[in-house]
Amino acid sequence: MTFEAGVPLSGGLVSLDSLDPRHSPRWYAVRTRSRHEKKVVDQLQTRRIESFLPLYERWSQWKDRRKKVKFPLFSGYCFARFPLADRLRVLTAVGVAGLVGINGVAEPVEDKEIDAVRRLVDTLLPYDPIRSSRRGWRWR
Repeated sequence: MTFEAGVPLSGGLVSLDSLDPRHSPRWYAVRTRSRHEKKVVDQLQTRRIESFLPLYERWSQWKDRRKKVKFPLFSGYCFARFPLADRLRVLTAVGVAGLVGINGVAEPVEDKEIDAVRRLVDTLLPYDPIRSSRRGWRWR
């Protein structure tokens, strides 16, 4: 049995390109410049890149009033779903500082982790933002 342009999978042929992880969309954590999270998400959506910025509300006090304001749950970060081969479209957005990864290689975030954050943000349960991290800290 020979296969010219693909690999048998579930009785049909699948393109070899679709098996390459660089060509399948995955979620990545995008590091942003300070206080640029919303601007980055807007630019990514304009570029038709699926993005996600989890927000939380807190009361802000001014001299004359008090108001609920939305802030990023992960200060300095947002999430984007794209094939790694298209990373230049993300990295060239104004306010993007880079992709989170190991030794300069972007590491994808599992779908179940993004789903868990979405569920948290959609609940009425109280939650607080994560404190800012330092380079070299390990996350579990």
